[in-house]
Amino acid sequence: MSPAAGGADGSGDGAVAGAGGAGERPAVAGGGDRKEQEVRRLLAAAARPRVPPDLLPRALARGHRARRRARWRRRLLWLVLTAAAVAFTVWAWTAEPWVAPPMRTTPPLEPW
Repeated sequence: MSPAAGGADGSGDGAVAGAGGAGERPAVAGGGDRKEQEVRRLLAAAARPRVPPDLLPRALARGHRARRRARWRRRLLWLVLTAAAVAFTVWAWTAEPWVAPPMRTTPPLEPW
């Protein structure tokens, strides 16, 4: 049988090379792979940076300040938008831009 018809190693049984064939251990779900165990060992032995003990209170205070600033920005924006709407309403009430302006000249007067 040709290698194209069979497995990658030409065995003809349809098995894929490296998928638990003879001489290979299948990967165990609990980390049975040697490389994975090595990586786990290196990660476990790695020095972790020290975290300042007051990190949580500082982060909470910073978050509260950011929320308070955002709230004030939002209120200021609403105040400006409301003032603009009131100013536009007052201008439209007094100027009446929808009314045609009065004619500057009078039409010619026809003799009777």
